[in-house]
Amino acid sequence: TLSADFQFQKEGLQELEELLNQSKQWLEERKEKDSLYTHAGVYKLKLESLMANQKTLSEKEAEIKKLQANEPSLRTSVEEATKNAEMAKQAVDKQQAAIDQLTKERNELNPTQIATDIEAANKRINALDVLRTDMERLEQDKKETEALKEKIRKDEELFEILKGEKEKAEGELSVAEERKNKAQNLLSTMKMSVEETLINLRKKLQEQVIETCPLCGQEIQHLKVDDEFKDLLTPLQTEEKAANEAYEEKKKASDGINENYNKLKGQLDANQKQWEVKNNNNQQKEKGLQEKAQPLGVDISTNWKEQIAAFIQKLSHRLSALKESQTKAEKLQTSIQALVKEKSGLDKANLQAQKAKSQAENNLKNNQDHIERMDKEVK
Repeated sequence: TLSADFQFQKEGLQELEELLNQSKQWLEERKEKDSLYTHAGVYKLKLESLMANQKTLSEKEAEIKKLQANEPSLRTSVEEATKNAEMAKQAVDKQQAAIDQLTKERNELNPTQIATDIEAANKRINALDVLRTDMERLEQDKKETEALKEKIRKDEELFEILKGEKEKAEGELSVAEERKNKAQNLLSTMKMSVEETLINLRKKLQEQVIETCPLCGQEIQHLKVDDEFKDLLTPLQTEEKAANEAYEEKKKASDGINENYNKLKGQLDANQKQWEVKNNNNQQKEKGLQEKAQPLGVDISTNWKEQIAAFIQKLSHRLSALKESQTKAEKLQTSIQALVKEKSGLDKANLQAQKAKSQAENNLKNNQDHIERMDKEVK
């Protein structure tokens, strides 16, 4: 060992020192001898060299002992640093394992797919809501169209009644007109006949130079035959008046019926055209809604309300489950971020611990290398 070597060398130095002392004494006793003086000088140099070497060896021995004394504490430092490094690494590994586990749980939930499914469910629910609104509007339009059709049907029935009344009124008007014309013609004829008769009568009386009427005894110039003849026309005038009044009454009634008839006919024509437009629009809308409903799985030809309600309910339940999973994934992500943040501090601590371990190991190795170099120098 290094101590045994130092002891051996020390004992050798002590023997040399004793020999040197003996030589000095011997030289003192024999210094008068010049031949020995020269050899004594050589001996002295050698002895001084041995003394210097003995001092250097002693210093190195002391330094080696000091280095050896440091070794236990350096080993302890290495052990402590190694332990701290292992604990720091374990803490990092544990944190990373927790992050990996939460990441696995989050990835199993597949948040990207969840977001896609939520968007798809919302879009389908919105599409179903729009379809329901459009179907309700179409249903209302159909009701209005059907109501218009019913009105047309009733108006057509009324139109047939008015048509019969119109024909009847026109017939009665024709009869009244014929009566009026007949009364007018008869009265006109009678008037002309009376006037002609009066003219002829006056002429004959004047030709016969008759001053008084042989029938009534009145004087010819005072004869009031006009009034008497006119009395003959009174029944005819009464009939004409009655016929005219009857005609006007029938004409007024006929005109009123014709006005209602024409008004209803115009209304029927307009309503019929409006119904055709509405019905065509409804058919086009229904065709378009069928195309929209088919991808949504809805058959609008039957129980569409129940179908849409069932789909929306199912999608709402699905959406609730998806949102619950999304919330869980978000909480996991929050936990992961917190762990990652904590791991950042653990990574720094681990790096410092690993550096401390490397430094302690280097210190121990440097100490051992120093001892080994000095041991070689001593030998």
